Parts: sequence; structure tokens; C-alpha cells
Amino acid sequence: MKIDKRPFVVTNYTVAMDCVDSPLRICVLSDLHGNLYGEKNNSIITTINQLEPDAIMVPGDMVTRRDKKSLLISLQLLLELGKKYTVFYSLGNHEMHQKFNNKAFGKYINLLKEGNIHVLDNKKAIWRVKGQELNVYGLTLPYGYFKKSLTLNLDYRVIEDLLGEATGDNNILLAHTPRYFKAYEKWGANLVLSGHYHGGLIGIGNRGILAPDLTPLPQYCSGVHKSKKCSMIVSRGIGDHKLTFRLNNPKEILDVNIIQKD
Repeated sequence: MKIDKRPFVVTNYTVAMDCVDSPLRICVLSDLHGNLYGEKNNSIITTINQLEPDAIMVPGDMVTRRDKKSLLISLQLLLELGKKYTVFYSLGNHEMHQKFNNKAFGKYINLLKEGNIHVLDNKKAIWRVKGQELNVYGLTLPYGYFKKSLTLNLDYRVIEDLLGEATGDNNILLAHTPRYFKAYEKWGANLVLSGHYHGGLIGIGNRGILAPDLTPLPQYCSGVHKSKKCSMIVSRGIGDHKLTFRLNNPKEILDVNIIQKD
């Protein structure tokens, strides 16, 4: 647990999807790592309430792998947000570590589900909003895809094995690491929401100098990245754990407006 006195910012993005008839607004909250902004993270809650999103998307690492207290901090925040908003939560590598090494993690997940949080551990949820229907997927990759000493290539068929085949043009994918953007697109994602890289410590545009997996100058550190059929938005994260130094790289909540493509 760490009480963070440094401010975070709200970063605004607009992306287009073919399937959207009425504009949608989402907040993206990633990589909290058990940090606190005011009592029970009231600063985060107040900021999100001011934005009034249609949903909150959480692409992982709300906890820290060996910090059991981070489970309670994340639980309190997500349950409070879930009283007012639809919340979709996928797992990051730190949740995966807790899942296999901390018996309390199962209770954490059950309490979130009881609080109507959509926990997407290689699962899909249907988001019905403003007369529209979107698929929201949460991807939990095997731990090897996060190892610092090993960089694996990801074939889109691995995603198919985990999530099934994606069809249509209404697929939102919560995928903690942005490294595999090309595979996400090939699988069928139309919008990808990621985090993981914490902005790369020192920000250089949408790049950074170092990823948590020690990759130098990682390609996808923050911002919007677009291909022909897919957009990916990468959060710099709202927290830190080991490497806490940041320069030109503010912690952030994302305010994303989804509009119809021309």
C-alpha cells in the first residue's frame, strides 16, 4: 500500500467504431497497484463521477503480486464504483500471480462478482447500452507472455483458444499488455484497451524508455494506436509499484469517447 500525493490527470481520447450509433463514454482505469489517492481512493471516485461515463473498463494490475493489502484497496474501489457504473475488469500479470499464490484471491474475485463487477478472466460479457450491444472480452494470457527474460510471439489462434472466435465489428478487448496489438487485431478486436507499461518511465510522445518487462523503447507505451480495422488505447496507469520514477509521463485516468465511423 502506498499513499500517493502526486496528482493524476484525465486524458481524453476519441475513437470511432462502425457499430456505434449513439456516442458512448468510458473511463479506463489501469495499473492501480494498491495505490491510494485519498481515503479509500476518494479522489479517483470523485473524478470519475465528474466524467459520468457509461461504463468503466479496467484492463488489469489493480493489485500488486506480493501485496495482500492491495486486494482490499482494489476491492473497496471497484465495489464503490460498481454501485453506480457498469464495470468490466480483466486480469493483469499481478492478478495472475495472486491467483496462483494467494488463497485470498479467490474470495476477492467472488466478492467482486457479488458486487456486480464483470470479472472477465478469459470471458466475454455483453454490454447493452443506449439501445446498442457490444461484446467486451477480457484476455488472460499465460504467464510466459509477461516474463522479463523471455519474449514470446503471440499467434492470434492462441487468443481464439482462450476466448473463442470474434465475429462482427462490435468487439472491445481488455488485454493488459499492449505488446501484441497485431495479434489482437488479427483475432478480431475493434477496440483494445491496455496498460502494463506505465508509460515507459520517461515519456517520449507515445513511447517511453523502458517497459516493466525491461524492454527498451517499447513501441506501445501510451496513447492511441490505429490500424485499418482496430484502435488500441494504452493507459500510462494510475499507480506504480517498484519503479516509481516518472518524467513527462503523468499517471492518468482515461476518458474515452466512442463515436460512429464516418
